[in-house]
Amino acid sequence: MLALYLSEFECAGDYVNGRSQYADLSRKMIRVMKDLPEGKEKIQSIARKLIAKYPKRPAMIDELNKVLEK
Repeated sequence: MLALYLSEFECAGDYVNGRSQYADLSRKMIRVMKDLPEGKEKIQSIARKLIAKYPKRPAMIDELNKVLEK
């Protein structure tokens, strides 16, 4: 189940656009981290990858930093 979420988060990071979608992705990532704590590091790793991949999207970085704070 976790592998499915990880794949979806990584793909969604390439397609989301706008702060509301970034915030929605961030909320989903946080929710999965709470439900499946064994995947916390992997989800945070995906957040770090997306931040590095899209450095010119400050709203995305802002929302994904919330994932890294949890």
